[in-house]
Parts: sequence; structure tokens; C-alpha cells
Amino acid sequence: MYAVHHPLISNTSLYNSSPQSRGDFINRKTAAPRRFTLGSLRSEGAAVRRKWCGMWRSITLSALGRTSLPYYNYIRYLDLEGLQKVLGGDSRHVYPKSGIRNAEVDSEKFLNELRPNTLDSFEVLILSNLGPRTVRALSSHWNSLTELKLLSLGIEAIAELHLLTAPPALKVLTLQHSTVGVYEEAYSRSLNRVADWIRSFKALQRLELIRFMKDDALLLAKVLPEESLRLSSLSVEGCRTHDAILFHEILHHQSSLQYLYLEGHKIDQPEHNGSLVRSISQLNSLRELELEHISDGFTTDHLKTLTPCLPHLERLRISGEYFRDDALDAFLCLHRLQSLIIDGPNSFTTQGLLSFITQLGPGNRGFALSIFKSANGTDITEEAQKPIRELLESKLDGAFLFETDPEGN
Repeated sequence: MYAVHHPLISNTSLYNSSPQSRGDFINRKTAAPRRFTLGSLRSEGAAVRRKWCGMWRSITLSALGRTSLPYYNYIRYLDLEGLQKVLGGDSRHVYPKSGIRNAEVDSEKFLNELRPNTLDSFEVLILSNLGPRTVRALSSHWNSLTELKLLSLGIEAIAELHLLTAPPALKVLTLQHSTVGVYEEAYSRSLNRVADWIRSFKALQRLELIRFMKDDALLLAKVLPEESLRLSSLSVEGCRTHDAILFHEILHHQSSLQYLYLEGHKIDQPEHNGSLVRSISQLNSLRELELEHISDGFTTDHLKTLTPCLPHLERLRISGEYFRDDALDAFLCLHRLQSLIIDGPNSFTTQGLLSFITQLGPGNRGFALSIFKSANGTDITEEAQKPIRELLESKLDGAFLFETDPEGN
């Protein structure tokens, strides 16, 4: 399945204002209060179902050429969630047989039938065997695309990417879960070409690599030093320790970053943890920082080195070797912090948390504190959590979430 965005009409979820899919829950705080009865709810539900049925009937008939207007050509966003709700218990999962055209053929045909340069966004949602034909078909919309999200590309498709010239409007690029083996002959050549390709994206703002080419750290080491590349958001999932030091040393080149998400295995080498801390410390514009598992080797000293360099930080998720009350002092310099998630072994105390909260300032209003994997021997019992939660609520209108280590450490 893939999702597309086309500028000629609004999201199909706007076809009806009732909450039929996740896209419809926008903002109901300003809506006038409504009174419901069981009968009115049933009546409204039936009306919504009729509207969805009518919409899908129009889409299906237009795709078959049986309507006066080609409605399917004007779809901006479409998924199958609404159709699934309409079918209800009558829906079935149908798996295509080998004789049916695969997604590669269908997506190529679909892209070529659209008017050139009218596509805003193209996103692959599931493993679908998209290959070089789809990549080549994207070239007809290369001047209009602002978002491109590709999943499960093979070596043949990746080899075609560099043939797509620098896109003038692309702001978001997501590459994930390629099917390339690191020992394939063309792997090294493809990695270098993909790096050159990404470096040419002058308008790129958000880059996401999710276990893309096995050596994503090496790929980024070739991409991030590009002076014309000014990212505001970088997400890397599946960071490997192999070649990680190269990635750490060049991360600071993207000083424009406001959001950074890194997920990977714990780094056992102390020097690698130090290089990562030093590099992140130079990203002084960061507003959100999420380190998942990759910071499992961080110490309190690492925290005290890192946090003073991030004055604009509003959201932080971090882990470490084992944090105690003294680690909390490292967060007091973050005067704009709104959310702190500590997702690593710790033995904070009730008094330590209360003292920390009392020292937070007005810039931390709305502060949400989440502590996971706390030692089972801590004195933060269910009863002790009440004054912590009450202090956060009264002082900062904040919230507190606490969980002990499920493994019993």
C-alpha cells in the first residue's frame, strides 16, 4: 500500500466531519457542546455509513471509467481505513496470487497516469516489492514532491535513485528497511551514490533513516558534512556500533538541527560515548532530543557535560548506566524543558524527586516527568508518588509517570 497527496482536493477524511478515521480527530475543544441520545447516535452512525459508502462507490466507479468525472485523479490522500469501517464484519483479507500484477507495475502505472508535477507526497506503507520502475516513474513528479517515504527498496531500485536529479521542493525524505545485503557486490557503490544523491537536496529539512542500508552511520558520515544541507530534523533508527564513531564526529556539522532521534544498541566503548556527547553538545539549537538505547552507557558526568549546551531543549528522552538523585541536578539548567523521560536503570528517591521539582522554574510550566526502569528497592511507593504528583500539578501544572524495572533489577 502507498499513500499519495494531490493538491486539487482536500483529504478524503474531510468528506464527512464525523470521526470515521484517525484523520478526523482534529480539534473539538472549540466545538459547541452537543447532546446525544442512543437514537441520535444510531441515526448519525447510519448517515455516516451512507456517506462513506457513497464516497467509495464514486471512487471505485471512476477508477473503472464509469463516471462523468475522473474523481480518482483528484485524490489528495487515501487509505483503506474508511473502507474497512464501511465493510465491517464483511471485510476480508485477500492475498494476491503470483499471476496478479504486483505493486511495482501498479504504482508505475498510477504515477504515469497523473498529470506531471502534481504530486505532493508519495509514501510506501507496507513491504511491496517496489523497484526501479517506480523510481523512474517518480521523475515525472520530481519538481512538485515535498515528501518522499520509501520502504523495502532492493539493490536495483536503490541503484536508480541517483538518476533522479536534485528535487527543488523536497523537504522530507524517509528511507527504511531496504533489502540490500552488505556483502552484495553493488552495495558499496550504491551507498556512495545514495550519499551523493541526498547531498544534492538543497530544500531538505527532515531526514529519516530507519534500518535502511545496514551501515546508515557510514552513509550519514558521508552526507551530513555537506554545507548546503541544513536539516532541522534527523531520525536514525538501528544505529550500529560499527562505523558509529565516524557518524558521531560529523554530527555537529548539522548545527541547524532542532530535533534529533537516535536509536541503537548500547555503546560499550567509553570513548565512543564521549564523542557522541561532545558532538550533540554542539547542536545548540536542539529543542527535542531522543536517545533510545544508544545512550545506555551514559554516566551522570555525561549528562552534566551535555545539558548546559542545550539551552533551548524542550523535550528530552535519555537513558544511562545507573542514575541516582545527583543526576537530576544536570536537568536544572534546562529552563525550557517541558518533558523529561528517563528510560534507564535508576534508584531515585522520593526526597530527591521532590527537591528537583521545587527547583524547576516558570519556564518549565506543564512539565511532564516520566521515570522508567526504577530499581524495585526504591522508596517511591504508590503512596509516595502522590506528593510528587501533587507538587508537580500545583507548582507547574505538570504530570508524573513512574514504573519500576519489569525485570526486577
